[in-house]
This record gives sequence, C-alpha cells and structure tokens, in this order.
Amino acid sequence: MYAPVVTWFAVHLLLVLSLLYKWKTRQVDFIAVYPQAPIEYDIWMQLTSGIKTKVGNSNTHLLKLGENLYRQKQAGQVWNQYLTQKLLAIGFKESKVDECVFYRDTIIFICYVNDGIFVGPSSNKID
Repeated sequence: MYAPVVTWFAVHLLLVLSLLYKWKTRQVDFIAVYPQAPIEYDIWMQLTSGIKTKVGNSNTHLLKLGENLYRQKQAGQVWNQYLTQKLLAIGFKESKVDECVFYRDTIIFICYVNDGIFVGPSSNKID
C-alpha cells in the first residue's frame, strides 16, 4: 500500500525560504503514530509460539487487533490519511504539487511519516 512521503526538494526549499525570509521553524515528532489512526477493518493475528493463555496454547487462539501496528502494510497509508483529515479539518490546504505539504495563511507544514516541520513568519503563528 502506498503512503506518501514529502520530497527532499520540498524540505530543502522550505528551509531555504525560511532562512531567506527569517521565518521561524518548529519541528514536531508524533509519538506512536500508527496506533493513533483508526483501524480500517478487522485484523486477526496468530499468537506467537510460547505464549500461554488461560484457555489453551497459542496455536489455537487468535487476537483481534484494536489498533494499527508498525509492520502492517497499510499502517503508513492509514496514518497519512488520518493526519491529512485532521489538518484539513483545522483549515490547512493540501499542496497540489506535493501531497505532504500543507498550508494555511502564512503557515506551511510538511510531514515525513511521523515527523513534521511548521514554518511561519513568527513563533506566535506556528505555536
């Protein structure tokens, strides 16, 4: 499954523009991003060998996942869709050139999986 990633050209361009215009930058790191995004459909997982349960051995039981996990194929895409929906809901618009670049008024946000950079004319605007 496809999960978009910001281009390095966009990152470099944004940082150069922030230096030229003396804009402020703020780096953010989203913690445990994949479990935050809602799971799309039921996913069942076999228990690993050696795990003991109250009702039997691990070969006879499955776990239903309640949240996305890091090695799932769709986890990156689901997280990106979740973040995009949240940004659009608070007034950001998605760039037509790079789908990981968002802007609102004079604030620009770029995301790279679970990291992001806000750029704006003042710290007050981006905080």
